[in-house]
Amino acid sequence: GSSRQERLFAANMFQRAWSFAKRHKKKLIFATVFGGGAYCAWKYWLPRLQQKLLERLLQDGGDFKELLELARGVDGDQRDKKARFTHTQSVSDSYVRKELALLQERQGACFAVEECSDKVKRATTREAKIQCLTELVVECIGRLVSAFYTLHALLLLHRVEYNIVGREIAAVMPHGEVASEVTEREHAAFLDTTRYFKQEGVEQLADAIRRAVQKCFQSAELAPTTQMTSEGLDKLFANICAGVDAELFTAGSRCVAALLPESLDQAIDEVHRVKVKNYLDEARDYLESPQFAGVFRAVVSGASRRLASAFGDDALDPEAAPLAGGRSCPLAKLNGPVIELSKSLLSEDDNGFITCFAEEPSVLQFCEALYFNENGGSRH
Repeated sequence: GSSRQERLFAANMFQRAWSFAKRHKKKLIFATVFGGGAYCAWKYWLPRLQQKLLERLLQDGGDFKELLELARGVDGDQRDKKARFTHTQSVSDSYVRKELALLQERQGACFAVEECSDKVKRATTREAKIQCLTELVVECIGRLVSAFYTLHALLLLHRVEYNIVGREIAAVMPHGEVASEVTEREHAAFLDTTRYFKQEGVEQLADAIRRAVQKCFQSAELAPTTQMTSEGLDKLFANICAGVDAELFTAGSRCVAALLPESLDQAIDEVHRVKVKNYLDEARDYLESPQFAGVFRAVVSGASRRLASAFGDDALDPEAAPLAGGRSCPLAKLNGPVIELSKSLLSEDDNGFITCFAEEPSVLQFCEALYFNENGGSRH
């Protein structure tokens, strides 16, 4: 049946060995069946421990009632392994939602939209105005593409780390023991490593996207006055994404450098460094895997198509959409809508892109393979 297919997928998805000479000492092997003891672990004590972990991670935060409610999970017979898995994904995505306001500020600061706009106003010749307007269009398009890359990279990074933590909790405390303070701090230190991408990683990604946008504009000889349709915008986004992926996300080591570089290891408190480094090494193995690359490609491609259609017939107000009904307009006319859409991508409220991410089948399969892997690489 379908449950047997899921177990077979979990067993086979990561069976290939990857030669990671610096740190990898054994193959990643995915288990297919949980025994009764493990089931009891998933069913009874994981919700309590997740709540304690959330309390510790968010103790300086303020309003974290919503996340604590998620951590408590559902009651009664529904509290089984599958429900626990689903709950874990919701908590992971909720962390991302809570951080989007600050992330939007950091990501927006990577693009000189206001400066370029001022340069356009100050330009005194037609040639200078076209040059400045081209730079402005590149910054606007780059900011939009950067927004959906930033969102989906962070969502997937959180899913990788949070599923590792959830699985480790079940594996090392199968009899419902209360987690020690040391264990909680180890998990918190591991999950805190996502801070790199939210800061330096976002800047690195923005630079790569700007280069990809510039290359696409040059190769296609695009100008601010180029007439653009919804189909043309879809193709432009796809070409930009191909360039970004080639630079950062196709080769696994580059993906790790952008999301979880090894420089993070030395920043970890020495007391927890060995254990946290084991978690980081496993997370990096997943980030380097062809499975992660495939999942990331799927979610980015889907987001790219939705972005292009948001300017056309799938817009909230199609009559006002600049590219709806087969219409076209100059690229420069899209600057305003592009910036607004980039802001909505990194907005906590009513974010349909996060919903689509959570419903993507490849994301579900990838996360199941991590969550139900009894022999994860962090235990040597």
